[in-house]
Amino acid sequence: KTVVFIDGCFWHGHEGCKYYRLPNTNVDFWRHKIAMNIARDYANGVDLRLAGWKVIRVWECDIKTKAKREEILERLYHEIVGDEHKSSTYVSTPNGASIAAEPNTSYGDKKI
Repeated sequence: KTVVFIDGCFWHGHEGCKYYRLPNTNVDFWRHKIAMNIARDYANGVDLRLAGWKVIRVWECDIKTKAKREEILERLYHEIVGDEHKSSTYVSTPNGASIAAEPNTSYGDKKI
């Protein structure tokens, strides 16, 4: 029961981030729009936690580079799965993307 949000720095108002800058035009509209997004994010987080979910937020800027992305994936893995599921691993696909995967398991005569 874990939910992970990957929040865009602009759309979710990541203060102090170089990717969060209000446009020069229609500033009041954008300020209001982003403030409402932040309020909705907060309310959704509260509702999910009250329903028993663990909520993790990751900022867009934290996954921009491969090194930071791999660091975040590793942190998420340990935060979500912990050490109780040591059989789970990260594997790389031919294009270099990391994915979470279980080792091959046999069920009867089928290898999954």
